[in-house]
Amino acid sequence: MEGRRQDGGRGTLVGRSREQAALREVAERARGGQGGLVLVSGEAGIGKTRLVDSFLLAEGLPVLRGPSRDTRLAAPFSPIAAVLRAGLAASPGALDHLPLRGYLAPLLPELGPAPSQDGNSPAALHEAIRGALRALMESGPTALVLEDLQWADHATLDLLPALVGGLADRPVLVVGTFRSEELPRAHPLRRARQELRRAGVLEELHLGPLDPAETAELARARLGAPLTPALAGILHARSEGVPLFVEELAAALQGNGGLAPRADGRLDLAPGAAVEVPLTLREAIGLGLDRFPPGVRAAAELAAVLGPAFDADLLLDLADEQAFDALTGGGWLVEEGGGAAFRHALVRDAIYAGIPWSRRRTLHRQVAARLEEVGAPPGVTAEHWLAGREPGRAREALLASAEASCRLHAYRDAAGAVGRALDLWPPGAEEARRLEVLDQLGRCAQACGLLAEAGAAWREAAGARRAAGDTA
Repeated sequence: MEGRRQDGGRGTLVGRSREQAALREVAERARGGQGGLVLVSGEAGIGKTRLVDSFLLAEGLPVLRGPSRDTRLAAPFSPIAAVLRAGLAASPGALDHLPLRGYLAPLLPELGPAPSQDGNSPAALHEAIRGALRALMESGPTALVLEDLQWADHATLDLLPALVGGLADRPVLVVGTFRSEELPRAHPLRRARQELRRAGVLEELHLGPLDPAETAELARARLGAPLTPALAGILHARSEGVPLFVEELAAALQGNGGLAPRADGRLDLAPGAAVEVPLTLREAIGLGLDRFPPGVRAAAELAAVLGPAFDADLLLDLADEQAFDALTGGGWLVEEGGGAAFRHALVRDAIYAGIPWSRRRTLHRQVAARLEEVGAPPGVTAEHWLAGREPGRAREALLASAEASCRLHAYRDAAGAVGRALDLWPPGAEEARRLEVLDQLGRCAQACGLLAEAGAAWREAAGARRAAGDTA
């Protein structure tokens, strides 16, 4: 099972004693066979993953990890599939005698053929998932980590309360993280949290910014020396106590020759140097990238187009291997789950925002074409075609994504993909097919309880057929 991820030498945990104590309390209950869920929230860069990873490493709990990075673009239940694969890698025979094992095949094709469509149903799939997770927990206390739930697909979040409830009598600590600023009012995680609260199986922790003393302590850990009060004050004011920004600011100043030790060993801004303290995270990251040759920076931009986490082979197919090694050696990219990832999603976002739009479009087209060649999930490919300004190809990928979601009974995700495909439909083109897709939208929306949306789609299709003289 997976332990703490490699983070290029960063990730020191400072403060958070109250939150660690709360996690210890829930972990003790889980060890006693009373499973539950802890949701850790906070703004991007505030240290949610850092807290969870540091705590689990100290506790020595085996970890099954299900990241939700860009799973809104991938197949439904992707975080759950990642957890199941991690569990099977650690215990290959754990599901051999699971009664509903065959129903997991649409989610994990490596398990063999799926049952006939007549025997397949949402209830059977959901029960198979719950049974598989319970079976994987038989070996002893385990932590199940679901990251970045603000990005998770509807199917995963709709199933979350039932999954946690099904593990309530198992020695399992379920930890979820999400960005509080990316949770609009209608987000499905809000509904899931309400159900979990009513069931009494939810603990919630919200992380705030570091105080000035904690900011100084984190910068000291990053730089290897204490700071003068003046420099510590500047770092706290600029970073507003966000740990990732503290580290990036410190690294930018150090790499730019902006720091100098005083006689007492404390670090201060270099005297007499034309030093500018970066105002934003993007500016701090840009200063670090400026030290790389053009080829390495180009590889970093390509990696940013691929996303916060990606298949390393895909980047190596499209970029120079030496540039990839420079990014991993410099701590910009880290190993994660057999692939590669930026050390933080905000680092990726900052690099991506600095790519000129014309180059960004070209890179997205390049990536989309390669993803189609290797058979990537069509939802991922669709987003790259959209960013590459190829609406026709994006539309086809979205329709393929909807079909894949329907096979997993993820009808809300399917309806979303079909609706986006219809938004891209050129006026007057393939009208008969457009009406069939409208009918499909109606069926998907009806299947997931969106009755108003289903009625609207069917009325639009019927009205268009009547206008065309079809009275059947």
